[in-house]
This record gives sequence, C-alpha cells and structure tokens, in this order.
Amino acid sequence: MKNLFNYLESNGIILVKHNSKYPILSLEQVILDHLKYQLPKNEVNLFIKKFLEEMYKNKYGIEHNGLGNLRCILSRNMFASLYSLKIQKTQNNKPLKKLPKNLYSKFEIEVYDFISKQKITPQKYLQYFFQTQTSKSRKELEKILKRLQRDFCIVKVGQDKKLGQLWKIACKYDGRLTKKILKLSRKEAIKNIVFYIIKSSNGISRPQIKKLLKNIATGDEIDLVVTSLILNNQVEFHKTLVVNGKKALIAQQK
Repeated sequence: MKNLFNYLESNGIILVKHNSKYPILSLEQVILDHLKYQLPKNEVNLFIKKFLEEMYKNKYGIEHNGLGNLRCILSRNMFASLYSLKIQKTQNNKPLKKLPKNLYSKFEIEVYDFISKQKITPQKYLQYFFQTQTSKSRKELEKILKRLQRDFCIVKVGQDKKLGQLWKIACKYDGRLTKKILKLSRKEAIKNIVFYIIKSSNGISRPQIKKLLKNIATGDEIDLVVTSLILNNQVEFHKTLVVNGKKALIAQQK
C-alpha cells in the first residue's frame, strides 16, 4: 500500500478506471503492471477499496472528476495546482464564502451553502434536506454535486455504506493546503499540472494534453510550459512512440 501512495505522490494522478482516450495509468495498471504487485485479479478491487479508504482517512490524495470528466485520484500537490486555477477569491486573496450568483443556479448555491454549514455532509442528508424523493430530483442533485466537485467547490472525503458519498467544502478541506493554493502563481500551477500528466502516462501527445486541460489552460499556455519542461530536461520526446501522428512526450528518464 505504501508503494502505491508513494507512486501517487511522485506522479500526481491515477485514473480510477482505465480510459482508452488517455494514456494515464489506472489504479489497476499501477498495481499490477507498474508496481508488479502479486495479486490475483479477483483481489485487485478489494485492494483498491482499502487504498481509497486509507486515502480518505489520512488525506493522502483527493478523488476528482475535473480532468476531461475522468474519475481520478490526485496527489495533494496536483490537487493544489488545479484548485489554484479554479478557486474563487476575494480582493484580499481569501476564498469566497459564497458562490457567485452569476455563475451558479439558485439550487447549486443552496446545496453549496448547506454543505458549508456542516463539518462533513453525507449525500443522504442532502437528499433528505432537499426532499429528493423522485428519481428525477435525485439525478438533479447528483448532477449538481458533480459540477461543484468538478469546479473545486466541494471535495469528496469518504464513502459510507448507508449514508453514501461524504462531502466537504474545498477551502475547508485542509487549511495548510488552502494557504499553499492561494500563493501559487498561474504559470507555476500549469507547469505542475502538465508535468504530472506527462509523468503519469506511458507517453502522451501535446494535443491530448490540450484536450484534457481545455477548461483549465489555453493551448498557448500549454505550449509554453511543454517547451520549458523540455529545455529544463524534465520531459522529452519518446524515441519511437507516436500518438495520432504526434511524437509522444514522457518524463525525462534519469
């Protein structure tokens, strides 16, 4: 288990499930292929479940859905870099306590406000409070939670068999991490994000990175960062791997 957490900290991101569109390694791939754990296939899911439980308990990583709608596990540093680009701030460089009315619906703001008043909010409590008794209303609530999670307004902090997913306001997740987030420059954050995406893959093209980060950074910003990483010998082009006609980028082999 320790090796898996070390991998997450070093590489920044792991997909919960494999996705053929992006070459970022999934939990199963990291466990069986990269770390070479000797586990029967039927025990992998149990191992992943225990990994997630320990991750939530000790705040070793954060589950997120904001990169191309992929369900992934982020290291604390990767989360900080992404969150720093999305966090709503006051003029005094502090997190906003309320969601902007011009960006979110009345219901989204009400859900956020309810979560902000609790230490941890189980999804069952939200269903009860907002009286989501029909399948349609529950789906609407689920959609809102996914958007708030994607926008780094809330974070998932656990899973309970009876109470469902457990939620917390992002800026209250970890005070020290929030202070770090508020100090990160946009350029530094994008550089961290792009480096982690390249490092966590077996080879990824520049267009794939741009597609993955289309709601986070501009193509020009990504081009500048990739060039900087190459010049600083942090990443390089794979000697033979080509993705959709483009040379694949990999982390510099040391």
